[in-house]
Amino acid sequence: ASTTKIMTALVVLENCDLDKEIKIPKEAVGVEGSSIYLQQNQIWTIRDLLYGLMLRSGNDSAVALAIACAGNVEAFADMMNAKAKELNLVNTHFDNPHGLHSDTHYTSAYDLAVLSACAMQNEEFVKIVSSKSYVAEANETHDKQYFVNKNKMLSSYDGANGIKTGYTTASGRCLVSAAKRDGMQLVCVVLNCYDMWNACANYMDKAFAKYTPVNIARKGDVAADIQIGDKQYSLAFDNSLTVPFKSGDDIECTGYFEINENIQVPVAKGS
Repeated sequence: ASTTKIMTALVVLENCDLDKEIKIPKEAVGVEGSSIYLQQNQIWTIRDLLYGLMLRSGNDSAVALAIACAGNVEAFADMMNAKAKELNLVNTHFDNPHGLHSDTHYTSAYDLAVLSACAMQNEEFVKIVSSKSYVAEANETHDKQYFVNKNKMLSSYDGANGIKTGYTTASGRCLVSAAKRDGMQLVCVVLNCYDMWNACANYMDKAFAKYTPVNIARKGDVAADIQIGDKQYSLAFDNSLTVPFKSGDDIECTGYFEINENIQVPVAKGS
């Protein structure tokens, strides 16, 4: 269902200028299901359409974004499937950007979790899906629009910062939720789950209680000093490394370094 729009938003964010203004095509007008009621030839920014997509689940917004990004819905679905292949989502196939039913449009809870974990690394994506509301300012073609997020978790669950609801008759009630506490980001997926709000809250409560984020290394920490040629070099972490462990786990970390024997010296900082 509309959990599809997680991929739609990610593909748009990775390929489009959010400040670009587009003219709404006729194909994006009157799309069935959830809507932000776009009208042909209105001028909207990609950014405003993304908020309409993720907060109000606008199917018309999904079509407008797909056409703006790829020229047509079919070409955009190809981009979605290419991203799915990149993420190794082997039980996923997209036919459209909105999630209205199609027999060959499908995913799994696990694939949605992998996709969402990737999307939550995109700062702009997090900013959108964690917003309780958004105002799309008026212009000469449309009035000011107020979008209130349909995701109740943002108001009811401590640390909630996403992501997307979904519903069709065929899929049942679906929810991809996310929350961050004490530096640990969780993603939770339930599909065809009538009591989806409480189910996600209970699953995330258990995960927060069971796991603790452990900082293994900080960006810039030196992991080893090594000799290359006649010079000493320090190998440092390019990114911080935090790993979730169950309380009481014993932690032992070992580093392995493979240095090309033919490496050219001197070696530049940051290489």
